[in-house]
Amino acid sequence: VAADCWSVGAVLYVMLAGRFPEFRGTGVQQELFFNEELWAGYSEESKDLIASLMTVDVSTRLSIRQVGNGNGTELVGTASCGGRSERDGGS
Repeated sequence: VAADCWSVGAVLYVMLAGRFPEFRGTGVQQELFFNEELWAGYSEESKDLIASLMTVDVSTRLSIRQVGNGNGTELVGTASCGGRSERDGGS
């Protein structure tokens, strides 16, 4: 379900960035915004996956089946379970 895919993208965004997603633009032209400072330690694949799950246009939104087939599933970052990143001195 498209709404569930959106939710998965939103949860991933919050888990990795530690804040709610931000968008630029209006209507179906809205695009997810990735603050360079917050997202510097994460792979382009992780950002692409989240952006593809949170595409406003449902017809172009990534489906769970596509994610399961390996389309952008490698999430590589520096965040730890404690909420602090390695670059912040977290372990």
